[in-house]
Amino acid sequence: MGYLPNTHTLQSVSNLKELLTPYADNDYIRNSIYSFVEMNPHKKIELI
Repeated sequence: MGYLPNTHTLQSVSNLKELLTPYADNDYIRNSIYSFVEMNPHKKIELI
């Protein structure tokens, strides 16, 4: 979970991982992410 400015251009998934701060998993964060992805599927990035 994290925020990036709209003007930031990602070069790669590893670049994205460097910019995000890891947070402990909890129901609120998980539900927020799932809800956002459901409403914005075109913004989903798989980090596997």
